[in-house]
Parts: sequence; C-alpha cells; structure tokens
Amino acid sequence: MSGGRCRLEATGVADLLQVLEGATYAAFIVGAIVAVYELRTMSRDRKTEILMRATEFTSTLEFETAGAKFMRARFRTPEEAEKQCSVPVLMMIADYNENLGVLVQRGLVPKDVVLDILNFEYVWDKIKVWARSPLSESDDPNVDNYRPSYPAFEWIAGEQKNRRLAEEQKAKAA
Repeated sequence: MSGGRCRLEATGVADLLQVLEGATYAAFIVGAIVAVYELRTMSRDRKTEILMRATEFTSTLEFETAGAKFMRARFRTPEEAEKQCSVPVLMMIADYNENLGVLVQRGLVPKDVVLDILNFEYVWDKIKVWARSPLSESDDPNVDNYRPSYPAFEWIAGEQKNRRLAEEQKAKAA
C-alpha cells in the first residue's frame, strides 16, 4: 500500500481468501447436514435389522410348534397351562414377547410396526393366568424372588389394547 491506496494484487489475494473461507464454511455446513441425514438413516436401518432378527425367530420350527401347542390349549389355571403346553413352551412364548416389549420400550424397534406384526393382547390375555402365578412348590424359600416376570409383555399388550379401543371409538364416531 502506498499513498493510501491498495495495490490491485493485494485486493485479489484478499478476495480469494474470503471466497475460500466462505467455501470452507459452506462445505462444513453441507457435511454436517449429510452426516445428520446418514445418522438418521443408520438409526432406521439398525431398527429394521433388530426387528428382522427378532421376528426371524418366530419362523423357526421350534417356535411355530410351541405357538401351535399354545394356541390350541384351553386352560384356566396355571397347572392346566403347564400340563397342556409344558413350562418350556409357556416360557418361550412369554420370554419372546417380554423381550420384544423391552426392545419397544427402549426405542430400539418401532412400536407401531411391532403392534402390527404380533397379537400381544390375545397372547397376554391367555398366558397371564400362568405368567402371574407363583412358582410351583420348592424347598427354596427365595424361589418367588427369582420368578420370571413379564412387565414389558404386559405393557405392550396394554398398548395394543389401547390402540384397538381407540380405533373402535374412532370407527363409532365416523
């Protein structure tokens, strides 16, 4: 700079640096937007993968056999349930539904999709006579402290019931 004036070369370099700085900021912002989009996509894909793995189990011969045995059974007491289905069959069904309920509660799988796939309400209404019963006789005084419980299964069955009742109310109002 001489005489209060900028040389042309100095002005061009300053403008070029400003342009590059602006481009850097723009690239950073675009990168951040793409990263957020990719993270959302990855989250959706992860939820889909977990759901597919969880529902894949219901297509095994072992689970289908247990489910058929459970669905055919007609019981009113825990003893009748164990006699008609067997404890492992009852536990397999209750544990599976409990685990899926936990996945929904923790937001790892979408609740609406899971409620569309399985009939938790029916299965819970049928199995709750067994699921809520005390364990059979045992010499261990602490046996009831270690009894399996199914709060997430009961919760998701309640969610499905609430959804069904809301749909029925909506249909009546229409």
